[in-house]
Amino acid sequence: MLLDQRLLSESRAVTALVESKSGKRAVGRDALKESLRAKGVDEAQLGIADRSDEDERAIMLGLIQKLDDRARAARLLARRGFDEDLIGSVLDQRYGEVD
Repeated sequence: MLLDQRLLSESRAVTALVESKSGKRAVGRDALKESLRAKGVDEAQLGIADRSDEDERAIMLGLIQKLDDRARAARLLARRGFDEDLIGSVLDQRYGEVD
C-alpha cells in the first residue's frame, strides 16, 4: 500500500539499509547482501550492495585504524563478514606481514 502510494520506495529503503551498514557499522559485501535478503529485498535490488575490493579494503582499514592488535583486528573483520583473503591482505598492509 505504501509502495503504491509512493510513500515508500524500495530502492530508497535498500539504499538506506546499505548506508546503515557503512562507516562504523560496516559489514562485508556478502554479509550485507545476506542481511538484505533476510529483510526480503528483491534479488534485482541486491546490486546496490556491490562494492569493489578496493572499496572493501578502504572500509576495513577505516574500521581497524585505531586498533594496535593484529589479532583483535582480524577477529573484528571476520565477525563483520569480510572476505578472508581480503582480511589477510589488509592486515598485512596495516601491521606488516607475519613471519
